[in-house]
Amino acid sequence: MKTKINNIAHNLLTPMVAVSIALLPLNHRVAAITMLLGVIISIIQIVTGEREQTSRLVSKMDFVLLLLIFLAMIFLGVLYHGNVGAFDNYSRLLILIPIFIALSNGIKNKEIVLVAIIFAVLWMFFQALKVQLSEEGVRATLGYKNAIPLSNLAAEFGTILLLYALASDMKRPYKLFLGSIVALALLSVFLTGTKGALLPFVLIGATVYLLSPIKIYQKLIWILVVVVLAIAADILSSGLVSSRFSNAWDGLFCFARSDWLQCDDGSVGVRVWMWIVALWDFASNPWVGSGPGSYQTIMQSYIASGEVPAKFSNLNNPHNDALKLMQEFGIWGLISYLVLCFGLLRFSIRLFTANPLAQPWRLIFLGHLVFMILLGLTQSVFSVSSMALLFAFMTMLLAAFAYDEAKKGRI
Repeated sequence: MKTKINNIAHNLLTPMVAVSIALLPLNHRVAAITMLLGVIISIIQIVTGEREQTSRLVSKMDFVLLLLIFLAMIFLGVLYHGNVGAFDNYSRLLILIPIFIALSNGIKNKEIVLVAIIFAVLWMFFQALKVQLSEEGVRATLGYKNAIPLSNLAAEFGTILLLYALASDMKRPYKLFLGSIVALALLSVFLTGTKGALLPFVLIGATVYLLSPIKIYQKLIWILVVVVLAIAADILSSGLVSSRFSNAWDGLFCFARSDWLQCDDGSVGVRVWMWIVALWDFASNPWVGSGPGSYQTIMQSYIASGEVPAKFSNLNNPHNDALKLMQEFGIWGLISYLVLCFGLLRFSIRLFTANPLAQPWRLIFLGHLVFMILLGLTQSVFSVSSMALLFAFMTMLLAAFAYDEAKKGRI
């Protein structure tokens, strides 16, 4: 009976994960429910399964222990400042750990996850196209209230499909099909006008293409495709893409002038001010920080003293993961962030180098981490519940796929 229950849970888990992925662009709150069902299934599988033999390559507990250390450091920080509720977004990492443990015991039908990602990209593309056709010059977003950022989700899934197409041994027609889906993901990101998601997507893609063994003319063709997509997106969005990048340059050049208080337009100028305020506050409270949820109050105090433009009074986080933790928890927060980033990268690289056989999922896991770290330079992933959920879920899923691939030594 115990074995039968374990087999049922084992067979249900991957489809449940795929459903969660497919639901993310439709409504991430509904997707969160299916993720919790996935956690329950994972726990059942773990409890009813046989004790796993420790891998001689890389221990999965290295990954779990790393996350627990990071979470313990954050919890001590929020406890010190008397704001335990601020642990909520970080707790998603803790809640979803059983998915990693269960999936890394052996995964069936990984292709279902790829199908779910393709569906999600197509849904986001049609949503972005719908927005642009109905409203001229408006940034594309998903249609439900407080939606997960379309740009971040499309760029994340586009990166996964791109790396899979490059690293897997699938036949050429399938690679071309995945390439077309990646192109739609890139076009969707262009239509949002979000540079913070676009740049990591393009940088990762450009890096792997330059390092890949494909011929020069093929690389040039894909560069041409990116340029054509950018032009098409600009036409579809009535100049939104070009204006967003133009404003970014204007924002940067503004700070070369003498009066910084005039630099209050555009997303770049706003971010520079957010980062400056976070650094000022960190310098004032370097050891333990000002506490979670304090950023807006700090910003308003600098505005009241005339040091920051008045229009930024509603900003509540510095749009940078490292600076957020530094401002809230001081050096303790910075250390916790470095523990998480370098620990995850170390685990990923160990998996990547564990054996020389085909390794698309190990490359994807590494690419996911690099993408999220780069995204965290201009956004604060843990300040937004939907993004914290996306980071936690995809990290557990891709870490499990990468671990399973390294353990088996094959796709």
